[in-house]
Parts: sequence; structure tokens; C-alpha cells
Amino acid sequence: MEGKRFVYLLGILSGLMVFFLLLSGCAGFFEQYNVYATGGQVSDKYAWEKLEGKVCVMGTRVPTGSEGYRNTVSNLLTAVLKKHSGNPQKGFDLISHTDFMNEVNQKGLIDEYIKMTDVYNKTAIFPKESLRLFQEEMGIRYFIKPVLLQLQQRADSRLSGFGLRLIVTRETITNLTAEVWDADTGAKLWEGEAGCAVAGEKVSEKRISPEKVITDAWEELVKKLLDTVKKT
Repeated sequence: MEGKRFVYLLGILSGLMVFFLLLSGCAGFFEQYNVYATGGQVSDKYAWEKLEGKVCVMGTRVPTGSEGYRNTVSNLLTAVLKKHSGNPQKGFDLISHTDFMNEVNQKGLIDEYIKMTDVYNKTAIFPKESLRLFQEEMGIRYFIKPVLLQLQQRADSRLSGFGLRLIVTRETITNLTAEVWDADTGAKLWEGEAGCAVAGEKVSEKRISPEKVITDAWEELVKKLLDTVKKT
């Protein structure tokens, strides 16, 4: 009986602590949000007029420890591109990384794909002959290569008592890049970088969704990409 009363009183005391901290402003509840994007054509010699035909989103290059987000980052980029594919241009035929890999497997092009990605991982260049082969076999004109530079999630207890975490500061940060490659010329046409950071103090254990942070970063970068194309 005494144990139950103690737990009950502890709950009331914890609630009162949070209430008075909020009332006095000591808790400092906040949410910070920052997003940025930069990008542009990398060469005047290989400038292009518009993004058209088949456009393929490739698998994401990720840092060690983030391998589980390899497909997620590509899929989120595909979703954002689909959202904007009709604006400002028409004729934007987008191929997701999943559909691309399925077709690579069906056409027996796995060895060529491994060769192409191995060369890229070592040199940051896609071999022209590999890009042309996938163009001939699958009709792809442009390849978009996403790279996840970092994805960090942190949680720190700013206020605790009686063994309970009353206020938790959570932060999720991501930085991404994307490159556009032309299968006709083997040239890299465009490169951009984006980042998003969200931080907030919460009483609950609810996390800040990394998928939402990645999506917001892609939104900014895709706008930059389409603005560049529209101006050429």
C-alpha cells in the first residue's frame, strides 16, 4: 500500500515540476528548423537545355553506419522528383532505383552495374561506356546519383528527476548531395548539396523523424535542380 502511494505521489510531483518549469519559462521549450540547398551546372561545355526522357535515380552512396538508409534516401528522392516532375517541365519519365535494379537483374547486367559503381566509388566518375550501355539497353538518358554525407540523431536529457527523464533535447541532422550524369556524353552536368537540421525539446519520447528531415533536404535540392534547368 505504501509503495503504491509513493509511486502516486512521485507522479504528481513530477507533473508539478514540469508544470511550474513551463509556467516560469525555465524549461525553455523550443523547436529549431534549418534547411539549405546549393547547386548548379558544373560545366558550360556540357550545359543542357532540359531534363527530359528517362531519368533514373541510382542507389545512394552512404557513410559507414548508415547502410540501412541506402534505399530509403533514394526512394525519398524519387518521391520528391515525382512530385515536381510535371512542374515546370513535361516529358519527365522517372525510374526509381528499385525499378532500375529489377530491370538490371532481368537483363543480366549485374556485372556491368557492379563495374560501374566500383569505378565511381574509387574515382567519383561513371564510365561513359557503362552509361551508354544502360542507355542502349534501358533507354535511360539521365542518371541522378544521391550521396548521403551524414545522418545524425542525438537525444540528451536536459531535465531529469527521481530517475525520470522529464525534458529531452532531440536533434536530427542530415547533409546530402546529388549529381546528374548524361548518358549521351558521359558528362556530369549538375551537382548540388542540401542539408536540414531539426532540434527540439520535448516531454515525450517521440523522436524527430529522419525520413522527414531527409525529405525536406531533397525538396530544397530538387527545387534548385529544376530552377537551373528552367533557366538554361
